[in-house]
Amino acid sequence: MSDLLKLKLASNHQRLLRQEYLAAVPDCLGIYLERCLYVQSPKRDEIVWMFYIEPNGIVRELTEDGKFDYHVPEGYSYQEFSWTEQLIEAAISVGDKHDQEEAFLYPFADSPLYQVPFGWVRQHLYELFQCKWKTNSFNPKVKHNPKSVGVVAANFNAGIVINNYSGYLEVDPNPDEVVYQLAVWGF
Repeated sequence: MSDLLKLKLASNHQRLLRQEYLAAVPDCLGIYLERCLYVQSPKRDEIVWMFYIEPNGIVRELTEDGKFDYHVPEGYSYQEFSWTEQLIEAAISVGDKHDQEEAFLYPFADSPLYQVPFGWVRQHLYELFQCKWKTNSFNPKVKHNPKSVGVVAANFNAGIVINNYSGYLEVDPNPDEVVYQLAVWGF
């Protein structure tokens, strides 16, 4: 398969996911996001790495020796939580320092990026995080993970990224066995 065909397939897939996502989010969010510019591959692929978080920093790339190369933005902070209430409280409490900046919203893997004000995402973080699909799609593949969402300033100087993995924190185990990750920087 040629690179051009791969690119066209990825862009088309992102466009279709955008349509499904806009139909799935609460109406007030979907109407707003529908009017926003969105970024598809290949431009999206140059930005999306900023949303792959780990305790050591943002995963930049895999090196030749099979290890990850990390980017650590100024003020990078990483935390793990057992409960969504703790997670959201920590995420929105970072402050409004970057609220007026243009940013990229990344609601789930494989999706396009939405160009929105940083503050809009911060103010709607709970609703974006809790979004569930309402689609009648026959594709059993899980397309949207309501337990991950991120926003990164267009100049990359600030970010709030939420992700998760299966497991539990020994100090405060969650019966659902989900650990929520939060990375913030620029605050």
